[in-house]
Amino acid sequence: MVRPKYPTNEKLKSGDPNSTFREDLYHRLNEFSLHILPLRERQEDLRTFANSFIDSSNQRLHKNIKGISEEVWGIFHKYYWPGNLRELKNIIRRAVLLCKEEIITPDQLPFELKSELKEGNLDSGKTYRNLMEDKEKENIINALKSCNQNKSQAARILGIDRKTLYNKLDKYGIE
Repeated sequence: MVRPKYPTNEKLKSGDPNSTFREDLYHRLNEFSLHILPLRERQEDLRTFANSFIDSSNQRLHKNIKGISEEVWGIFHKYYWPGNLRELKNIIRRAVLLCKEEIITPDQLPFELKSELKEGNLDSGKTYRNLMEDKEKENIINALKSCNQNKSQAARILGIDRKTLYNKLDKYGIE
C-alpha cells in the first residue's frame, strides 16, 4: 500500500516545521475556528447523543428500540471514543439494527468494543486497531532480533514480502 504524499489526517498547525500543508491555505481556512471537546471529555452528553442516534436509527431502520441497558451505559462511559460522535452513531445504528428486544444490550455491541472490555483496555485510550498495530510492531522487532536484523529472513519468518516489511518498518519507525 502506498501512503499518500499529503495525508488527510495531518495536523494542520501553522508554523509546524514537519507540516506539508501549505501555510497560506491554512490561514485561509482558519478564518474562524471552533474548539469542541472530544466525546470522551463530555461524558454528560453521551446519553443525549446516544438517545438521539437511537431515535434517528429507529426511523431509518423502521425499528422501535426504547433505550440502552445500564451495562451498555457502563461500557460507553469507560470507552475512550477515538472516533467521537461518528463512532457512537455507527455503534448505535448497528445495535439498533441487530437488536431483537426493546433494549440494546452488550450482545449488539461490536466485537472490538467487547474484546477491549474483556482485556481491560477500555480506559487505555487505545482502539482495537492500535492494540493490533502494537502487537504487529512487537512481532517485527522480535523477528528482526531472532535473525540478527536480516530483513529478508525476518520477512520470511513473518510471512510477508520484503517490500511489505520495509513499509512496516517505515510506518512504525523501526531502524
